[in-house]
Amino acid sequence: MLHPKIGFIGAGKVGCTLGKYLSGRGLHIYGYYSRTAGSAEEAAAFTQSENLTFEEAVRGSDLLFLTVPDAALAEVWARVRALPVEGKTLCHCSGLYSSRVFQGAEQAGAQGFSLHPLCAVHDSWSSYRQMDRVYFTLDGAGESRHMQTLLAHLENPVEAIDPANKARYHAAAVFFSNLVIGLAKTGTDLFLECGLREDFAQNAWRSLFLKNAENAAGAGLADALTGPVERGDALSVRKHIDCLAEPARGIYISLSKQLVAVARQKHPERDYAPIEEVLKA
Repeated sequence: MLHPKIGFIGAGKVGCTLGKYLSGRGLHIYGYYSRTAGSAEEAAAFTQSENLTFEEAVRGSDLLFLTVPDAALAEVWARVRALPVEGKTLCHCSGLYSSRVFQGAEQAGAQGFSLHPLCAVHDSWSSYRQMDRVYFTLDGAGESRHMQTLLAHLENPVEAIDPANKARYHAAAVFFSNLVIGLAKTGTDLFLECGLREDFAQNAWRSLFLKNAENAAGAGLADALTGPVERGDALSVRKHIDCLAEPARGIYISLSKQLVAVARQKHPERDYAPIEEVLKA
């Protein structure tokens, strides 16, 4: 199987991580272009590839990734589109935007895709080590032999997604990643308001959070659910709501309504109407 030359426009965390991972899977990383020359040099050294000009990246790549911020995708694509792209496969890694970003690609003889890794890439130099466990979503029109070669080497689970659903899909991913951090911040603040030492609070929530996440991932949401909502303890839920100020109060009520649905799956015989009444507060 002939390996495509894979180029990157954008040498940030996602571009570096994906390039390093693909390189480790035996694919040919051609090189990087970045508006920040130092970033491209570092990415090229990290992946043992080349530091490219913009035109070199476009002309020399068979499969070109646009790993730039979402807000810059349209502008960068317009620059790419001004150069010959016939026969090329174009791809970005946005979770929010679809392959429709590549407007006019087919008329120019190219094919556009979006390949989004469902992971939080927190740094450029070590995240690639966990990429073999990452799930991907893919959207795009037509078939590309370059993309087929890449997917064959990935060996990661890949699921097709309708471009019309990308915004909802991305919002779902935010619940699992970014918003979890918001919940941890809210809980930590409440611990500190109770007078707990900060080091104790930080270590305590980590232990509680990690064990619960492990249970949810292993046993499933319903079997992992514990606490006052699951028990049908409306009095405890009422006391919680009464002691909380906004925004913690609103967060507690909204998420507890979701827990009622999960609790009903676990205990269909229980009456959760008293809990629901309390949550109308």
